[in-house]
Amino acid sequence: MGVFAILEEECIVPKATDMTFLQKMHNNHDGKHPKYSKPRISGKSSSNHHFEIAHYAGTVGYNVEGWLDKNKDPINEAVAGLFAKSSDPFIAHLFKDYASECKSLISIISIKVLFCFNLRL
Repeated sequence: MGVFAILEEECIVPKATDMTFLQKMHNNHDGKHPKYSKPRISGKSSSNHHFEIAHYAGTVGYNVEGWLDKNKDPINEAVAGLFAKSSDPFIAHLFKDYASECKSLISIISIKVLFCFNLRL
């Protein structure tokens, strides 16, 4: 189970916390994936991150404080609809579920524009 899947799952659980998310991360990845590790504590610096991922440019530490709250923020429907209409196939694919909502939003906007235009005549 990947990082985002675990995060999504924890957001559904009513009593989940950032620390229960971290525990699931450790349970699923620590010692099981070569790119994931618990932070290495050195005597010289204090660690303020909870897990590390080895990226191409080096190991990056992540602090999970506030992750569940941040992940619960709803996506702006209008912005998602615009992404769904992107000329970039990858971006359009990521937001394809919002394509029909974008069409109805455009219809609503078009009706409002026509209505305002007709009022001016």
